[in-house]
Amino acid sequence: KIMSEDVFTDKRLGQYYNERFVSFKLNAEKAEGPSVANQYSVLGYPTLLFLDSEGKVLTRKTGSANINEMYDLADEAIQLNSD
Repeated sequence: KIMSEDVFTDKRLGQYYNERFVSFKLNAEKAEGPSVANQYSVLGYPTLLFLDSEGKVLTRKTGSANINEMYDLADEAIQLNSD
């Protein structure tokens, strides 16, 4: 809830992510969520996953992240994807 209110609403962060990623928010407790959570070994909420185009996890963070951490996670995923 905190990230939905304070992080995902940041316009600069949203633009940064929209230019670099396909972002997807999933409720891991409903519909297809449990199977996706199981597939990626999600053990806590929220969990942020950065995947390559084949679904391989580049980086992950369990627990909430602030705006600066979101930029750091994005940069890490971009770097790992370019290796």
